[in-house]
Amino acid sequence: MAQKKRTGITSSINSNIYDNGNKEIFAAMVREVLDDVKDSYFNLLDDQLANMKFNNEKTLQQYLNEIAGSKPETGALVGIDGNAASGTYITTSGIISSASQITTSGGEDILYEINFAKSIGTRQLIPVLEYGSGVNWNNQNDFTTPVIRRISTTRINLAIREISRAVQNFDIRIIVI
Repeated sequence: MAQKKRTGITSSINSNIYDNGNKEIFAAMVREVLDDVKDSYFNLLDDQLANMKFNNEKTLQQYLNEIAGSKPETGALVGIDGNAASGTYITTSGIISSASQITTSGGEDILYEINFAKSIGTRQLIPVLEYGSGVNWNNQNDFTTPVIRRISTTRINLAIREISRAVQNFDIRIIVI
């Protein structure tokens, strides 16, 4: 049987299962309607939702991404040391295509320019500072909360203030929601 919309199933019910006053409804007619229903509706036990079309246009995942926003993506500036010289290029990962430390102000205020591999539009950005195991935590926690300034849909500036001049080795992860 073919998949049908609600109107098609309603039509099938009305034409096959009507008032049986003349004993004209046969088991085959009922089976046809039930087959249409079975083939037209999602079955939680048998069907996989991943590739099913929603409104015959998009998968449910595509539709949910559209109405709820895209799934979060991340990128990172790897191996940050606030004492690095201005102009220092930084190793990046994820959706960040390039980054550099563009200025320092007496070793306290640091400004990074970060370029994304694709447009982040007006999506929310959450900067997170992380350090790895085996690294002295007391040298890594001497920073204020990063501040972000949007330059374009693919570029931001990230400003951060170093409280202590210790040598650091941490990552700045940016979560794009």
